[in-house]
Amino acid sequence: MLRSSVSVQHFVAQLWILVGNIRGDVLPGDPGTTTDGLISKLRASFALTNFVCVSESENPDRITLPLSNYIHAAGGVKPVVFTLLRYIRRITRDAAAVKEPRSWTPRDQSVQQLHLYTLGLDYSFQFLQTISRQDPSCRAQLIRQGSICTVVDTITQILPRILVQANEELDFHPEMGLAGRQKVLWSGYAYIASAIRDADDGVTAVCQAIDAGLIQTLEKGLFARLTPTVAINQSVAAWVT
Repeated sequence: MLRSSVSVQHFVAQLWILVGNIRGDVLPGDPGTTTDGLISKLRASFALTNFVCVSESENPDRITLPLSNYIHAAGGVKPVVFTLLRYIRRITRDAAAVKEPRSWTPRDQSVQQLHLYTLGLDYSFQFLQTISRQDPSCRAQLIRQGSICTVVDTITQILPRILVQANEELDFHPEMGLAGRQKVLWSGYAYIASAIRDADDGVTAVCQAIDAGLIQTLEKGLFARLTPTVAINQSVAAWVT
């Protein structure tokens, strides 16, 4: 229904905009006594719902609504772009604020919070790449609003929190393990690579990436076996030639 129902997509898009406009981490009217990070968790959880709304169904017999339906429901290209980048920045802030895990086990509360925020960023990056690929107006507006800088800054901040080799129990966990944590990096770098490749103004995209510190982030953070480095190098080389 998320992909095929007009009414459901309208509800999701408008609720997404509403939550994105909430200032701080409490609901309007709340006396401020809430301490469980409800809004932060809601922001991170919304990322998957949004991505499903705009992604193509694996079943060819199922109807998938055009991206324009979601954009219209959310109020247009600018509200979608501004809200998405705001979500990414706030989820990044929430991830950076998580306390250092005591035990680095799947049962540790801080590990679970990092997992939630990492998933939120992963699906936000995929949502970013999807709307950028499907809609030229979104792609251009994202770059104008500094999307590449936002993604690079996010990766720079979360690298030391997620690329931690802790112990066998956590590192090889099917959901919270090192491979899953690295996936968010691939999603982020995949967006940067596609933005550089598809941009109408390739100079702006490349300069934005360099000025944001992309090269330094790659040098100090990525494991040698991560393949996004190759994808980005190829995109830059293709543009230059």
